[in-house]
Amino acid sequence: MKRFLLIPILLMSVPAPGQHIYVYPTTVTAPRGSYQTVTAVVTGVNVKTVSWAVNHGATLYGTNPCVVNEPCTIGVKDTTAETDTLTATTTTGSVIATSSITF
Repeated sequence: MKRFLLIPILLMSVPAPGQHIYVYPTTVTAPRGSYQTVTAVVTGVNVKTVSWAVNHGATLYGTNPCVVNEPCTIGVKDTTAETDTLTATTTTGSVIATSSITF
């Protein structure tokens, strides 16, 4: 009986391939008042929807959340000289990646 309990425990410890999100560029400098594009790529799942958020007063341009199963690109514009952190979050698993944009 103890041997049968050991088998499920061993099977559960095998890691499964995980979901990842990559953004590029991860760090970039852009002229104040210009548009900077950032692209996210989701791997490891079939649904590749990405939601975007920015921490300062920058404006996002594009579809948000991005619901295509392709790389997702969004535009960011800031008229203030500051560094914005753009966060891309997957909707299936809440995996996060960030891009730092200095305007």
